[in-house]
Amino acid sequence: EADQEEVMKIVKSMAMEPLKLTIPKQKAVRTAIVPVAGACSGMWPATKCVGPWLFPVRKHRMVKPAIAWLCEELVDAGIERILLVVNHTTEVEMTKLFKQREEVSILDGVGQHAEGYDEVLLAIGEKITFVRQEKPSGISDALVLCEQEVDGEAFLLAWGDHFCRSTSPENLSCVGQLLRAFTGRSVVGMHCVDKDGLHGTSVYACKEPPTPLPPPLGPRDVTAAAPALWPLSRLAEKPTREFADEHLVTPQLPAGNYLASFGHYILTFSTFRALRSNKGGHFTHILDELRLSEGVDGVLIEGERWDLGNMQTYIQCLQAQAQDDQAPSKRSGSR
Repeated sequence: EADQEEVMKIVKSMAMEPLKLTIPKQKAVRTAIVPVAGACSGMWPATKCVGPWLFPVRKHRMVKPAIAWLCEELVDAGIERILLVVNHTTEVEMTKLFKQREEVSILDGVGQHAEGYDEVLLAIGEKITFVRQEKPSGISDALVLCEQEVDGEAFLLAWGDHFCRSTSPENLSCVGQLLRAFTGRSVVGMHCVDKDGLHGTSVYACKEPPTPLPPPLGPRDVTAAAPALWPLSRLAEKPTREFADEHLVTPQLPAGNYLASFGHYILTFSTFRALRSNKGGHFTHILDELRLSEGVDGVLIEGERWDLGNMQTYIQCLQAQAQDDQAPSKRSGSR
């Protein structure tokens, strides 16, 4: 402010009338939405008893439900409120996990490395608010139910049935990488897939990719103040190979590779307007409307992610964590 006043004095000395302009600092993203009320048909009938967000994942000698790993990462990255979209059953489960103290007799039987973790869960629980979605009517409906709680701000969206692991040499979490990339307009976390991965994900195209390509595709620029952003030019949900080859090729990517959703998003509050104008529309269509109206950027996430609602990728997740525990100093490449 003192510098601004000094500049105004200089402008006045030149017989000109300055206009004082203060640009507000970009608000930090405070709220995350995590849906845990959907039907997971890919793992039925196991998911009739327990959703994939409660599937156990072992990492660094601790076995935790997947949702605990995610909520920890959100809180560690600075998220202040977590809106868990729940139904009756998952609200009971999440209440027991995050808001009820464990029996002393049970805690007496756990190892020393885990005995204090109940306090961590309770601390996370203080940041959790439940939003009820009585029927599994889709992600778009789940987001609409959160509009009042979001209160006019940008928010982070993450899938409760995914598990992610950062491979960043800075040890910055996947959520942390996405938050660092947010500049005021919607940004989606991305990774690369080959043609075999097109059928199971949202795929994006960028006509003007950053140059040089950022990690993990290109060299690391240690002087960069922020991650390189990819302005998205097209989106498609689970495209065919033929459609991807015709419409979703991004220049400079290795042949046969495409940009795809990592499963983490930061969305502006305008998302709710798009949801209302496309009631019942698929989430990718909502995202595309947001792209057309105000632009959407992508950022490459240095990390790995697994869909726990799929048996093959759940097994891959468990195997990867077991290998990581056996060789903690050795990191595998991005998947």
